[in-house]
Amino acid sequence: MSKRPINILLIEDNPGDTRLIREMLRETMGAEINLICADRLSQGLQRLAKGDIDLLLLDLSLPDGHGLPVCVEVQERAPEVPIIVLTGLDDETVAVKALRNGAQDYLVKGQVDSRLLTRSIHYAIERKQAEKREKQLQQELNLSSRLASIGSLAAGIAHEINNPLVGVIGFSQILLAKDSTNGIRKELTIINDNAQRVANIVKNVLTFANPKPRGKESTDINTLIRQVVEIHAYEMKTNNIESRVDLMAGLPRTLADYNQIQQVMLNIIANAVQEMKKANGRGKLSITTRQIDNNIQILISDDGPGIAKHNTDKIFDPFFTTKDPGEGTGLGLSISYSIIKEHHGRLYARNNRNGGATFTIKLPIVGGTEKPEQVEADADEPGISVKARILVVDDEPSVCQVVKHALSNDGHEVETISDAAAAFERLREKRYNLILLDIKMPGMGGMEFYNRLPEIAFSLRGRVMFMTGDTVNSETRAFLQNSKAIYIGKPFEIRQLKQLTNKALTRNH
Repeated sequence: MSKRPINILLIEDNPGDTRLIREMLRETMGAEINLICADRLSQGLQRLAKGDIDLLLLDLSLPDGHGLPVCVEVQERAPEVPIIVLTGLDDETVAVKALRNGAQDYLVKGQVDSRLLTRSIHYAIERKQAEKREKQLQQELNLSSRLASIGSLAAGIAHEINNPLVGVIGFSQILLAKDSTNGIRKELTIINDNAQRVANIVKNVLTFANPKPRGKESTDINTLIRQVVEIHAYEMKTNNIESRVDLMAGLPRTLADYNQIQQVMLNIIANAVQEMKKANGRGKLSITTRQIDNNIQILISDDGPGIAKHNTDKIFDPFFTTKDPGEGTGLGLSISYSIIKEHHGRLYARNNRNGGATFTIKLPIVGGTEKPEQVEADADEPGISVKARILVVDDEPSVCQVVKHALSNDGHEVETISDAAAAFERLREKRYNLILLDIKMPGMGGMEFYNRLPEIAFSLRGRVMFMTGDTVNSETRAFLQNSKAIYIGKPFEIRQLKQLTNKALTRNH
């Protein structure tokens, strides 16, 4: 495919100078360029507004503008376009100020030949592109830094939320299982459902701490998009949003975390629908997929109000939102950005020329049949009910109460203790078939407890099942993988707790 010519806009009111510059460019660049001429600043600014100019040659003495303010105004109107000042004003002070105000070069008429002009054009374009790349990298670095610091805080908060959620979910399920006809079953179901909802919100927040995909598998992006659009179909219909889906036939599959990419699509579409509804009471949404080289490109376009210029560098920042209080947390796009980055892709947004905005997702096409990472034992695997003596070590009373209640009902002898150091000393006097052990506790933590078990008996390590709300922490994940112990993530369901407990017991039986 042939490369399009470079669009150069020349703002020059002297016909003789315009003719000379055209001849110089024709001599060295020929068909490589497309020269567009304007003899007024206002005319040039109108042409710039179309958005397809690659470089600007600018005179500083014009009928409707003179001197440095001309350069400043053009720079403010089109900051992404490289500018070469080409003027008869041989003034070093003005030249320095022009360069400080965004010009890539300052050339004086009469001192320029075709070769110098050509070199300056290529240099200006390359330098502007380099500046753009550097700015983008700096933005990504700043965002990564903010995500890391907020992620650390979020992980700590989420851990504190997960512990009481174990009690809420656990006891609501225990009560639901007792009597299917009790008069408060409806209320208990509401409690359980809403606690599960909080648990899902916590999982989203934890994406900040470690947004590594939970499991990649061969994914059909087109199928994923159809399902997401179906999820939003009723909402779009009731809000007068017309959707158009243009999916490339034969789009290659790629390794991706299906749930996380689905979450990204849901976030972006939900934002678009809300903005169109608020601005116009209706709208049009289009979703397109294409293969570009070895990447899958997803374009999500709307005809809403677009992105305000002063917000373009902030929309992926954590907790940044333009929504009214109570309408949004400002986390959706930040989480989406992290997910796509962890898939080695790109997510960015641009305003459309005719209004609205387009979000672009680029995902590399990766083959293979990679299976989801097995960081937790399969909770659906049936176990053989083995009656056992079990020690629960957790500093959270509600966790101890739920686990003891649930496992005692299955006939196990369950003891609980909130202090890991005291539990360690108890093991010197008494043996247990299984130790349910929290990882994060005041004083001696679960990792230290586990590593010191050989002081009593090395076989005790094989009798540990971890309970933790901190599975996203890289240190915790590495420890769990190296220990090869079964573990259950908080908050958990009673059914899952019983099945994994039986699995741990039968493995060591």
